[in-house]
Amino acid sequence: MCSFVGFKRVILMFVKALAALLVVRVLAAVYYSVISDCDEVFNYWEPTHFLVSNSNRGFQTWEYSPEFNIRSWAFAALYSIVPFLFGASVQSVTATKTVLALVSAASDAALVSATYKYSSIVGSYWLLLFLIAAPGMTAASTAYLPSTFSMYLTTLAFAQYLNPTPSTARTSKIVFYTAASVLVGWPFSGAVAIPFLIEDLLVDSTPSPSRLSRFIAAVKAGVTAIVAFLVPTVVIDRIMYGFWSIVPLNIVLYNVLNSGDGKGPDIFGTEPWYFYLLNGFLNFNVVFLAALAAIPCVLLNYVTTPSTIYVSSTTSLTKTLSRQIPFLLWLAIFSAQPHKEERFLFVVYPMLCYSAATAITTAQSALTNLLTPTASKSSKLKPKPLTTLPNTLLTLLITSTFLLLSLTRTLAMITNYSAPLHIYSTHVSTLKPPQTQPERTTERLCIGKEWHRFPSHFYIPAHIEVRLLKSEFQGLLPAKFGDSSLVDPATLKRWEITRLVPDGLNEYNKEDTSRYVAPDTCTYLVDSDFGVGSELEPRYVEMKDAWDIVACERVLDQGKSRGVLGKVFWVPEGLFGKLDGRVWGRYCLLKRIK
Repeated sequence: MCSFVGFKRVILMFVKALAALLVVRVLAAVYYSVISDCDEVFNYWEPTHFLVSNSNRGFQTWEYSPEFNIRSWAFAALYSIVPFLFGASVQSVTATKTVLALVSAASDAALVSATYKYSSIVGSYWLLLFLIAAPGMTAASTAYLPSTFSMYLTTLAFAQYLNPTPSTARTSKIVFYTAASVLVGWPFSGAVAIPFLIEDLLVDSTPSPSRLSRFIAAVKAGVTAIVAFLVPTVVIDRIMYGFWSIVPLNIVLYNVLNSGDGKGPDIFGTEPWYFYLLNGFLNFNVVFLAALAAIPCVLLNYVTTPSTIYVSSTTSLTKTLSRQIPFLLWLAIFSAQPHKEERFLFVVYPMLCYSAATAITTAQSALTNLLTPTASKSSKLKPKPLTTLPNTLLTLLITSTFLLLSLTRTLAMITNYSAPLHIYSTHVSTLKPPQTQPERTTERLCIGKEWHRFPSHFYIPAHIEVRLLKSEFQGLLPAKFGDSSLVDPATLKRWEITRLVPDGLNEYNKEDTSRYVAPDTCTYLVDSDFGVGSELEPRYVEMKDAWDIVACERVLDQGKSRGVLGKVFWVPEGLFGKLDGRVWGRYCLLKRIK
């Protein structure tokens, strides 16, 4: 237990971290206008829109078809609470992301205060810096994804794991948080708890509480989580799908046992083994490199000062090393999978930052010890202050490099890719119905090759329906809720619509051409133009006899842009001449000329 003074300091650290994180996260929720993952839109925002709106306009993916049922309606229902208050509007998206900013800030502040209390005071400030400024945290913290939800809970569990003293309370909290993450968020997130369970139930022989007591606490926490989370989830999915189903189990079976024969996650694309190494550097730059070096740095510090590690004296070498394993284990597991996506790593982003903070503090401690004369090392129980000139320079180098690369990466993402969301939020969402519009008719907004940057029906006015145009893409695109030839969805209740099996949806990513419409049936069209067209993807913006330009914003042409400057890390335009490899296109809202 902390002393009263120590307790007050830990609480103060939590409050300071929460305030700093909250400011940054709310700003990200409001201004980080980048659509980075179409799965977030079609698998989560669209079902949420369906729940809170009175229409069937939303897109339905094959995962929500009763035939496959590998997405839980309970998760969408949880995230529908805020939109129910604000309605099916852009404001619902902003409000939801603001709430997520608060949740993420609180969970990360808990980790910072636990680091301050149990590991390293200096390390807690490094951790706070990384959590605030890393581009990866900016993108992940307010994302509407199961992996982000699991990130919140596994961070709380990891904060408990930092406590080096075994207790039934610590065991219960870790198991409960992890079980909630598995049952409500992402089933695979349970892997991060493996190191703790091995240590707590098999390795740690502390007699009080005994392993048996801790095992019983773990079982009780797991059963409580099942009753609190799995039972409601199963009931909600029973209502929405029309039959009993355990969706978390279905997700595992699909991804692990049902792969092959033209189905499974690999059909949606594969990446090389080093994908997450490149992605990690883009999202965390030097912090990612430091996280990979955490274990060598801890060992180096131990070798240079065997009797003390630059962490609190209550933490042993073995336990310090074990805290680095969850991040590395997760990285290894998902690097071994052929199908890779950036969001899969969200779960361990805060743990990555913790490992980096550990690496830097132990490396600086080792450097101090190496530079300190042997005769001066008479007191080995106290951590030595990091005040030497080399350590000061190292601190300045790491901090300036991290902040420079993080800021320019975040600015690059915003300036290069914010056009789609700006077009929808500023221009599409404000479209008004024509005064001469006959009753019960709608206008049509069409999207072709830009389907993957559609931000959801929260940005679409009620009088407009969204339809798809044929493009060069040959995979399966979402259907509309209620797209069934067997029944008229207008006569059904919401839960009756979700029980329908939409026409054309399949688990093989095979294209269904029946959902495409002709361009001349569209009132509006959202499209990008990069100076090159084809038969299936013509340059609509240049068809001036057919389309008027309502609004255009520039967007980065990924195919033609080259190099790092500008494309990957933001630089002022013209400053580096030809080294600036950015090539721009246009992202436009067009209106058909009648």
